[in-house]
Amino acid sequence: MDVVITEWGLQSYVDLVGRQNAFGKKYYQSTIRPDVELLQIYPKATKFQNGTFWSPVSIVSNGFKMKWHNVGPGNIQLRLPVFMHNGEAFLCEAYVKKGMKQEMRRLRKFQVRAKLIRQKRYQRRGVLP
Repeated sequence: MDVVITEWGLQSYVDLVGRQNAFGKKYYQSTIRPDVELLQIYPKATKFQNGTFWSPVSIVSNGFKMKWHNVGPGNIQLRLPVFMHNGEAFLCEAYVKKGMKQEMRRLRKFQVRAKLIRQKRYQRRGVLP
């Protein structure tokens, strides 16, 4: 399965690493990137059976979120919404979970992003090799 990097996904990575200093490049390379690369063999990797790492988003058909806990110096809860569409996994806007109200706002935004992807109204920044 191709893993598509959207503009939203790329910008959120730049923001989380650059401005927010949420996690370092070393953590990204050792943990986040290998986990995201597992999408290429979805659903075969056993990690997708782990509810603390991977769960469906009820308000988005074919929407899921990857979850990392106690990340970086601030022990943040990192979330990465992934939309599965036409045999591709689209990386949407990653964020730091700060509470349930904020989480619901982010998932509503994800719902809009999924609709835009279905309509082919998104910017594709690359595909994971």
